[in-house]
Amino acid sequence: MISLLKHLLKLVLIIPVSPTLLSQPTYPLNPVTTADHYFLSGGGLARIDRSTGAIDWHVTGVGQLHAPVLGDNSLLTGGTLGVYAIDKSDGHIRWRRDLGSSAFSPVLNKGLAYVTTRDGRLLALSEKDGRVQWSRNLSEGWVYPPALEDGVLVTGGRDSRVWGLDALSGKPRWQSVLDQEMVYSPISAANHRVIVTTFSGRVLALDTRDGSEIWSRQFSSPSLAPAVIGGRVLLPGMDGVLRALHTDNGHLLWTQPLDSRPAQPLQGHDSLLMALTEEGQLYWLDAESGEIRFRKRIEGSPLGFVFLESNAATVILAGGNKSDFFPVLVNVDR
Repeated sequence: MISLLKHLLKLVLIIPVSPTLLSQPTYPLNPVTTADHYFLSGGGLARIDRSTGAIDWHVTGVGQLHAPVLGDNSLLTGGTLGVYAIDKSDGHIRWRRDLGSSAFSPVLNKGLAYVTTRDGRLLALSEKDGRVQWSRNLSEGWVYPPALEDGVLVTGGRDSRVWGLDALSGKPRWQSVLDQEMVYSPISAANHRVIVTTFSGRVLALDTRDGSEIWSRQFSSPSLAPAVIGGRVLLPGMDGVLRALHTDNGHLLWTQPLDSRPAQPLQGHDSLLMALTEEGQLYWLDAESGEIRFRKRIEGSPLGFVFLESNAATVILAGGNKSDFFPVLVNVDR
């Protein structure tokens, strides 16, 4: 287990970005990270140099975009004007597919980009040129990005149902009814299961093979953007409480109140977690117990962060000069 007590300095690297560049996110907007760059969406798509904080390029005129996904040579993302493939080297648009509705971020697998829309469709597009391979109408309301497990796409959204579809053909395999609409996308948990959360506060593990319920738990508050890390289902509650469940059986492992609800999905590994809240608190937590090891107040409007290591994180802020870059050193004396 990593001990933060061994570190005297905790480095939080803050990159201010112009508020006209990136709007306040409605859905998770944690950036895509490569060895040399961060890619962040919102009011366009930008590439930020990791070493200097400089914005290398910024694509505008593409509407509001969801979080990008890294493909072979492109970044794929959905938004108000459809689906885009944007070259990661220079930012030119490789292709755009207008779906007649706002689209969410795609899920990539074996040359296909699986895209859901706000008018209830799930489509498979060619990652190479954006051509539609198949399309399924699932709902009259929005459908969230799918989880992919065992060759099955699992998705749901507004109308309180979950679907399992064959990833190659799009043929429906099963359907399950929920007590209320889903909060956001299902999360793959391996071993033939996905995690689903509803606005009633219910958390379910469903079998990807037939949609049957493996386990279910009820809480007083719904959870936004759960994560599965180190065999634990991490639930950032809208009540500001972080909960951890065992992936196999749903048993409650621990709870940890935070200052407010997390603004982005948690990140981390088997022994350490990071959470960034809407009030700008960045937490380091023990993954096994939920104990808060360290926290740092981030001034400004955080848009996303990147988990790097036990004593460092990069936080992207809205505000300030977009070319500025500065480190903040936090002295820890415990």
